[in-house]
Amino acid sequence: MKQIQLPSLKKIAGIVLMGIITCSSLQAEQDLLINPSIHIMVNNNESIATSGTYAFDTKIFKVNPVLKVDIADFDSRLIKVINTYMNETAFKASEENPDFLVNYAVAANSPITEADFKSAYIGDSAFELPKFELGNALKYNRGALIIDIVDAKTKKILWRGAIMAELKKDVSPEVRDRRLQLAVRSLLTHFPKPILKK
Repeated sequence: MKQIQLPSLKKIAGIVLMGIITCSSLQAEQDLLINPSIHIMVNNNESIATSGTYAFDTKIFKVNPVLKVDIADFDSRLIKVINTYMNETAFKASEENPDFLVNYAVAANSPITEADFKSAYIGDSAFELPKFELGNALKYNRGALIIDIVDAKTKKILWRGAIMAELKKDVSPEVRDRRLQLAVRSLLTHFPKPILKK
């Protein structure tokens, strides 16, 4: 499992997977997610199974040091929340020959760029990144959580969910946990297929 902590960068860019993009506002309590927005991207050139096994792989953290975030603690809590939600569905964690790899990136007061993903996804993993589509750039800025679901065999990114919200400091550990749970659930509710508002 790769964990990467990146310095702050100035250029802001994003990756858009082939397929549909949806953006929606969440009805959330003000002490949880402030002005949140969700982006769901699906690679419609590939089929996504509605059940299977998964394992965690690449992690990217771009957190402003001023925030004094305990990365190890946050990582542990995030894994726990993702496992809880996924195990409520037809997807189960398994380190042996998983069907999917779950990668994620976390940003806090630092943007995450297309270059960050390319840098993290090279090497042994060699994940296949779709071509960047001009005009559909997403700015992964503010507080952001991006989750990628990757086909473990082909290493193609099948699905990406990103949630961005303003950060509210000085909240209790209970509120932090509830905020993280809401963020993860708001994304993974749309996996494997986005729920579109009529």
